[in-house]
Amino acid sequence: MMIGYTKIKTTLLILCFSIISLNAYSESFVEGVHYKKITPSVGTSDSSKIEVLELFSYGCPHCNSFEAPMHQWLKNKPANVNFGRRPVSFGRQIWANYAQAYYTAEILDVLDKVHGPIFNAIHKEKNQLADVASIRELFIKNGVSGDDFESGFYSFAVDARLRRDQRTLGKYQGNSVPTMIVNGKYRIDSSMTGHSNDKMLEVVNYLIKKESSKTK
Repeated sequence: MMIGYTKIKTTLLILCFSIISLNAYSESFVEGVHYKKITPSVGTSDSSKIEVLELFSYGCPHCNSFEAPMHQWLKNKPANVNFGRRPVSFGRQIWANYAQAYYTAEILDVLDKVHGPIFNAIHKEKNQLADVASIRELFIKNGVSGDDFESGFYSFAVDARLRRDQRTLGKYQGNSVPTMIVNGKYRIDSSMTGHSNDKMLEVVNYLIKKESSKTK
């Protein structure tokens, strides 16, 4: 009889511990602490997917340090996630040039050639790419012709992306980078996660699961 009671007691303790652990996990990321809700929410380009955006600038040292964990995250991102970057300037002309450079690389389909080298030039080589001529030279150095760079940099397609961002970036209510936006509804910046890059991405994954569960 005593043995049976002990088994029941042990089973109940294990069950209680499991419930507590589950609750602790589900409450480990708290709205208003680890992420903030965007009100009103911002529409996404494809409602059948979970949209994840990174607000960043090549000039931001924290964005540079975020590149390695972000690269790993992108290798394993869920199939139902659309990922994109939005370069911000916060009124700084040099950052505006960086944003224009990013979209130039995007429309020329050469991000794989120049995205990393731009970060490296600014943060490792201490070359600020302070003018368009310096940015052009970097593109050429990494296999993009000067003519292609200029046709992209001054194109309508790049200008349209920059104008879109002027209209929409303020709606995300972010004032620092890197900042992650999940499905136009949630914002995470590094100050919310103790400046931990890995934890930022953990919160992103948590919110992706939260949003995915709503579509099932």
